[in-house]
Amino acid sequence: MRLPYLLGSALLIAAPLVAQNVTPLSKQGVFSALQGEWDGSAWIIMGPGPEGRHTMRQQEWVSTGAGGTVVIVKGLGTEKLPDGSVIVRHDAFATIYTGRDGKPAMRAFLANGQWIDADFAVVPDGFVWKMTNPQVGMMRYEMQLVHGKWIEKGFMSRDDGKTWNQFMEITLSKK
Repeated sequence: MRLPYLLGSALLIAAPLVAQNVTPLSKQGVFSALQGEWDGSAWIIMGPGPEGRHTMRQQEWVSTGAGGTVVIVKGLGTEKLPDGSVIVRHDAFATIYTGRDGKPAMRAFLANGQWIDADFAVVPDGFVWKMTNPQVGMMRYEMQLVHGKWIEKGFMSRDDGKTWNQFMEITLSKK
């Protein structure tokens, strides 16, 4: 008597997992072309004046998980200082997945422990993601594949989206 009850309960719990039938992101649009290792240059403005602009080497690794339903993006930006030492300017990890509404969603993490569920949208040959940072204001990142290059630009707005200023750009080639 108890066994059928346990089996029935297990089926009810697993039903939502089995019922989801999604096309793997790894086979959709830009995500299929992004998989692999990318390397190139970047610049970012992290403060006022010329000393606030930093040039760095940017690397991105894109892979998939969970049968291709999750796209994993790891990013690392390093800057070589005048004394020859190298410091990490950017260290991030993101998962792009199919959200409960059936549309791609993104959760991004930084090395300092911050994370965000970004507003995420797929566009032709790329994607756009947005968030609000309490210290900076609105932020928007636009990524596109252009002639085999990964071009990503970051913009910020301190006036609720009336004006936008670019604060970063990366240009990567696939290895």
